[in-house]
Amino acid sequence: MQFYNIQVLWSDIPQMQTLQLQKIQPQYLRVLQISWGIFFAIFAIIAIGCFIWIEELKNTIVIVSAVAAYLLALILTFVLINIAFKTKAYAIREKDIVYRTGYIFQDIHIIPLNRIQHCVVQSGPIERKYHLASLSLYTAAVGIHDITIHGLLQTEAEQLREWILQQKQFSISQDDGL
Repeated sequence: MQFYNIQVLWSDIPQMQTLQLQKIQPQYLRVLQISWGIFFAIFAIIAIGCFIWIEELKNTIVIVSAVAAYLLALILTFVLINIAFKTKAYAIREKDIVYRTGYIFQDIHIIPLNRIQHCVVQSGPIERKYHLASLSLYTAAVGIHDITIHGLLQTEAEQLREWILQQKQFSISQDDGL
């Protein structure tokens, strides 16, 4: 048995720049805004309750500082949501799935189809209102390598899940033939 380790030339490696990434649905930005809005509303209610019932917090400097920090966090969160939303995109290729996310720290995850253990379509109440869903892809690797593609139309997410399962079955039947 001979060992081969043929060199791969840089020019033979597919370039990411040529990959056509599909943007997620624009309605998902609204889902993010509503979700974070609910979070900040609940936080504000709890904070107001604390300021009413805890005597030590009934201080003008503490209240002004807390309100300023709250408003800064609120504005910064919504600005970053809008900026980061524009970078979320995915691509389906013959042998893998690519997902790009992040603005300041950009992540590009590539999961080979033959490494996917299972996939799940998830949809929360706000997503369902906009007919959206998320597709979570799980591998046998540590959880940080799993990805969830948010902002897909419900029908697209289900169709993509079925396609991935079909590819897995095809790949298994090909391996059995060897």
